[in-house]
Amino acid sequence: MDKRIETFTRAHRFAISCLVLSGLLLASASSAHAEEVFFETVDVERVNVEIWARDADGEPVSGLTPEDFEIRHDGDVVTVTNFTEFRAGRPVRALAGEAQGETVSETADETVGDAEPSHLIIYFDQLRIHPNHYEPLTRDLEEFLASGRVDPGRVLILRQDRQLFVAANFGSNLRQLRKALADIRQTDTRSFGLTSGSELALDELRRAWQEAQTTITSRGGGLAAIPNNTGIPGDAGPPTSPRTAVGGAGTSFFGRDNDACGLFLDRIEPIIDGWAHDKSQRLAVSLEHLTRAGTFLAGLSGVKTFLYLSDGFELQPASALASFVTRLCPTGQTSALSSATDEVSRTMTRLTRHLNTNQVTVYSLQAGGLEASPSLSSARGGGDSGITQRADRAFETAQRASERDGLSLIARETGGRAVFNQNSLSDDLTEIGRDMGTYYSLAYAPPPGESGVEHRIEVRVPGKKVTTRYRRGYLAKDADRWMTERLEGALNLGL
Repeated sequence: MDKRIETFTRAHRFAISCLVLSGLLLASASSAHAEEVFFETVDVERVNVEIWARDADGEPVSGLTPEDFEIRHDGDVVTVTNFTEFRAGRPVRALAGEAQGETVSETADETVGDAEPSHLIIYFDQLRIHPNHYEPLTRDLEEFLASGRVDPGRVLILRQDRQLFVAANFGSNLRQLRKALADIRQTDTRSFGLTSGSELALDELRRAWQEAQTTITSRGGGLAAIPNNTGIPGDAGPPTSPRTAVGGAGTSFFGRDNDACGLFLDRIEPIIDGWAHDKSQRLAVSLEHLTRAGTFLAGLSGVKTFLYLSDGFELQPASALASFVTRLCPTGQTSALSSATDEVSRTMTRLTRHLNTNQVTVYSLQAGGLEASPSLSSARGGGDSGITQRADRAFETAQRASERDGLSLIARETGGRAVFNQNSLSDDLTEIGRDMGTYYSLAYAPPPGESGVEHRIEVRVPGKKVTTRYRRGYLAKDADRWMTERLEGALNLGL
């Protein structure tokens, strides 16, 4: 049975603070050595940056040195204080005469230390995965875990609907991981409304458009042409009338202009508002739980590879419906369609900074693959006018773009990759497994600054034909915040 991750209240945090204080008193009372160990644990005066370097063919580049990298903190060049190259999870030192920039050869170099601990977190966002996508998704994951590229004991499986649950904790064996994936595959997600939201919204918009056209073209003209309508402005008719179903009670059809677009735009405000509200609520839930998941991982050392599994992550919840509307009425605008999305982007960016501080690298994998979207497959044919069909296609194009925007952002800002349009994820998972052990680890001492401030990181490799992936920034945290996050991880995940 899944373990639900509980929300920490103020009382929980007070208890944690007391625990931290007790630990400090015990540490200082025992020995000076114990005190040194404690402060090494919460030292935040060093920024770690993992860098994945690739050549023109997408192959890992080996043999680079600290001098090859230029690191900038908020635009200013900083000095690299720590540098390690990892291959197959082990720190290596290039042998004399090895040419810089050649592809990785796991036998041509000298191992100089133990393997770096790496952890894999598999995260199912069940508010954003269509029920039909679980079977191929979990099948590919089972195959990847069975390949032995990742130690099963270092795998954590989380699933999130309105709450966040641990499906399989660290320390599980392969059989337990398979059982967790099987349970997720069989989860009944119909109550989440994923299979009908788009279709219902589009059906309501189509109906509103058809009613507006009927009103204008009807020989009887006016509002009397609409069934169950009294013809009195502001009178919505009986509760079950088409007007009520589409626009809500009390909405007048006497709108901006006496044409189809004017009538249509007057009626769609509630539809757009409802769609945007539902999408925004789902987005807020996912952002909250992704933030908490990043918090619990603070106590883990080494690379933390985070597979975010979802059909999409929309930064502009109303953009798809806006495209449908403006395709029908190019000059049409509603208050809902013109609502700002800057706050969503800022929240997403702050989430990535939080994940980066805890060395979490996100790989966002789109679960839907290349299949047609449910809303497109449900679009009516035959009877629909050409302009409505074009509006349907505009909706689909905008929705796909919006869904990918969020997936791309969270991966790009944390140094990972976003994977789209793949009906099989086997090859991508294999590549991710290689990423977990093949990278450069750099560190630098940041300039003094306040906690809670976001900082930008830039990495360049001047003079070499190398592309890099790395975390683009981090959120400065003080020692108290570090300890609180680590204790929350210990209590929830047993770290």
